[in-house]
Amino acid sequence: MDCDSGQFCDRLWSGAALAEGLAGWYDGAVVTAVPQFDPVIHPPVRLQLAAALSEVSDMEFGRARDLLGVSDSVLSKHLAQMQEAGYVRLRKAPLGGRQRTWLVLTAQGRAALKAHVRALQDLAGIVG
Repeated sequence: MDCDSGQFCDRLWSGAALAEGLAGWYDGAVVTAVPQFDPVIHPPVRLQLAAALSEVSDMEFGRARDLLGVSDSVLSKHLAQMQEAGYVRLRKAPLGGRQRTWLVLTAQGRAALKAHVRALQDLAGIVG
């Protein structure tokens, strides 16, 4: 590996470089592939949101915001990325006399979450 143990390594590794670097960490085993993460779901807020939405049919925007502990604007930005990827659908419906936004994890979003979690489990198997 290029980095000394006491240095911060700012090199972004390609899949091949990462596999080469990881090989020395566990008895010289050869890594032929590394798990591929979904770049849309990978950020922690999006991963937490997808996991929360996977447990329910829908969730009100304010409930999701409070659950994640983020501001309206932060949640809106993450939702825009997930919506653009087709992972989340937003719908408007009244609640308590006010119009509310409801979040729904789509079938495509559920499949992406499942694949991403599988990739995380694969990675844990490599380093664990």
